[in-house]
Amino acid sequence: MSRGVLCAGTVLVDVAKVIDAYPALDHLATIEQVSLSTGGPGLNMAVDLRMLGAAFPIGVLGAVGDDEHAAFILAECARLGIEVAGVRKLAGAVTSFTDGMIERDGGRRTFFHHSGANALFDAAGADLGGARILHAGAPGIHPVMDRAVHGGGNGWSTLLQRAQAAGLHTNLEMVSLAPDRTAEVARPCLPCLDSIVINELEAGALTGLEASVPTADGHVDWPAMEAMALSLIEQGVSVLAVVHFPAGCVAAAPGGRTWRQGSVRVPREQVRSTTGAGDAFAAGVILGLHEGWPVERCLRLAVASAAACVRSPNTSDGIKPADQCLVEADRAGYRQANLAGTAEDQAAGGDAGARGDQHGAVAGDLVDRGAADLPDRLGDAVHAVDVGLAELATVRVERQPAAHFDRAVGDEVPGLAADAEAEFLQLHEHVGGEVVVQDRGPDVGRGDPGLAPQLAGDQAQLGQAGQVVAVVAGHGELVRAGALRGGADHRGRVRQIAGPVRSGDHDGDGAVALLAAIQQPERLDDPA
Repeated sequence: MSRGVLCAGTVLVDVAKVIDAYPALDHLATIEQVSLSTGGPGLNMAVDLRMLGAAFPIGVLGAVGDDEHAAFILAECARLGIEVAGVRKLAGAVTSFTDGMIERDGGRRTFFHHSGANALFDAAGADLGGARILHAGAPGIHPVMDRAVHGGGNGWSTLLQRAQAAGLHTNLEMVSLAPDRTAEVARPCLPCLDSIVINELEAGALTGLEASVPTADGHVDWPAMEAMALSLIEQGVSVLAVVHFPAGCVAAAPGGRTWRQGSVRVPREQVRSTTGAGDAFAAGVILGLHEGWPVERCLRLAVASAAACVRSPNTSDGIKPADQCLVEADRAGYRQANLAGTAEDQAAGGDAGARGDQHGAVAGDLVDRGAADLPDRLGDAVHAVDVGLAELATVRVERQPAAHFDRAVGDEVPGLAADAEAEFLQLHEHVGGEVVVQDRGPDVGRGDPGLAPQLAGDQAQLGQAGQVVAVVAGHGELVRAGALRGGADHRGRVRQIAGPVRSGDHDGDGAVALLAAIQQPERLDDPA
């Protein structure tokens, strides 16, 4: 089986210059720090994969000049064990570089780019070797590769078609250009792609869909972001489309499947620079795809890798091995990915992980009334849980009376009224390492199976204000039970039932069976 990632495209040196503040025209700013690092979507992917601990072969296709910046790039690749046989050294050309002006407070950046040797890069005769994945980045800043070719498309789409014909998984990354330019150079590539990893501005340019640009902690129109990813699938991306933005990311796959993942909560004072964060994110996705990980795990590593990247002023220096990135991200916590979504999301079975038709697997697990069958302990943070009220003697939802039940026979236990709507429990807030789920208040009262429900007073509720059911990150425990109190018992604890509620159980205990299920992660096909 083929192994490894071949990274084609932009190869340059990032010259990071930390400044006190960005000046107005004709004014002065102070440069406080200068550093060199490898850069460009092609080279960054190779370097970031190594920083994440990738043990498989990694190579680069690109062009450099014969100068000090080229020597720096080749030395870094040698240090990291990155193959550079595909990097052409062009006499008389200047190695491409970007001066990045990075504001000291907050890490905002402005770039000044010289295309140099990248303008002459041509992959027409490049040897694709025995790699498993070809990563291309980025159309729009390589005049030779961007040029239209006879029969349609451009140099990038030709390279991607050749890679697919050779059995490679193809991936594309972009840089932010004017929308018309992005569409011109990237749309011909979409039918030649197995995956794409881009930001919301680039996705908007390719799909024609508009959405407000979300800040890290601002409102995010998650369905709009998902619509962009789904549109990329409709335009030809065959395996996975990922769209990232400051608050998190979404992904889509054929068949209407979608995923959401919130970004890591990095304290503002820890953000040194956002240069390279998008490339670090993409590297997390590609590492996971190469290794055959579930999509959820790919996205978690992607946001964790980006979070590690922004803690350093240099492009890739902050990135750590994947396991360490994930541990630090879990400790910092993730932004909420609007788990409940819209009414349409709920109707489709949406949650924080896989959405749409994948939800049926969870429903099937709930039917057999058993505990969730998990092959391993919960070593990672749990981001979404559907908690179903399996069997209740009497219940009312949103203060609507339950329907009249026929008398139970034997140990039959009446279920929810047919017209009672299911209620979604939502992540309420992050508390330390815990993800807290707070119920919105269905009422549970006492009753007799076989009789019309006799409800307690209006204060009989599932828990009092402030009580929660918690899912604890990093522990084997899935649900930690809290007290269930009725209107007449505000201090007593409820006896816990180790199975379905039967007719022999004493209704005075006010017991409710809670079943929790975590959707099993779904793997994409091996990109090989």
